[in-house]
Amino acid sequence: MTRKEEKKYDSSLAKYILKTVLPHRHVREIRFIEFMHDILPGYKPKSARTVKRTILQIYVVVRQLIINYLAQEECRFSITFDGWCNNSMTGFYPVTIHWVSSESGRQMSMLINFMHVFLGDGVGKRCGEAIFKHLKAFDIGSCLLCTTSDGASDAFLSSNELIGRLLHAYKVNILPSSHMISCMVHMFQLGVKVALDVISYR
Repeated sequence: MTRKEEKKYDSSLAKYILKTVLPHRHVREIRFIEFMHDILPGYKPKSARTVKRTILQIYVVVRQLIINYLAQEECRFSITFDGWCNNSMTGFYPVTIHWVSSESGRQMSMLINFMHVFLGDGVGKRCGEAIFKHLKAFDIGSCLLCTTSDGASDAFLSSNELIGRLLHAYKVNILPSSHMISCMVHMFQLGVKVALDVISYR
């Protein structure tokens, strides 16, 4: 196998991990290694660390393309974000933007970040600050229409922090508090959970 072929397969492997949303450690799973050996004898998948580095390199390139693409859209953007944590109590906040394409008229959505946050006191403020930085990095901070979240206290505080930072940065009330929307699905889910807790208590 030539070096050129090996680099081609390395790139394809990184794209596969990206598109299937698998953890980069998947490449070190025994069954996956055996599978790759069967379909592509002679090719040895790179380490999980190398795959992660390749994915980050792809992100740097794609991120700039996304920024250039969004700059051409003549529209306002809404954002959704929702905090959650895993079994080890590590907090995460996915941030998604939504808009209507000025060219095709189609509704569009894009995940712009899946950020790690530290839980505990002040988490809402930290999330709002991080969201503001990401929106500014994508150069869409001045084009916001509304925010949608699960309505929890940390999400409410995040939105308030975001509003304050947008006002300070652009000197215009870009995001009025009336444009902070609570997701009806989340509200319904919370209502059902409370009802089930009451039933189980009785």
